[in-house]
Amino acid sequence: MYGYKIILKLGYYNSFFLDRVIGSIVFKIKDVFPEVCYSVVSLPVKKTTITVLKSPHVFKKAREQFSRKVYKKILVFYVVDYFILKDLKHIIYNIISLFNGDFIIKIEKNK
Repeated sequence: MYGYKIILKLGYYNSFFLDRVIGSIVFKIKDVFPEVCYSVVSLPVKKTTITVLKSPHVFKKAREQFSRKVYKKILVFYVVDYFILKDLKHIIYNIISLFNGDFIIKIEKNK
C-alpha cells in the first residue's frame, strides 16, 4: 500500500497552460519513478468580473466590464517509500520553479 501522498494544488489563468504544466510534471515523474501513481482532479473555475465607468464625470450608463477566470486542478501522487518522496519533492520544485502561477504543495502520510 502507498504510505505517502503529495498533494499539489495548481491554479492559473490559462487552462491550456495549466494542462501543459501538469503534463510536464507527470511525464518527468513517470520517467524517473514508474512505480508512482497519480490522479488529477479538476476544481470549479473561479470567475471575477469588474465594472468600470468609461467616463467618471458624465454618462453614467457608459460602462465597461472586464473578467478574469482562474482554473484550478489538484494533482495527487501516491508514493511507497520516503526516499522516493524526497526525490519526488525536489523534481516537483524544479519543474514548478520554471512556471509562474499559484502553486500549493502539501505532503501527507497515509494512516
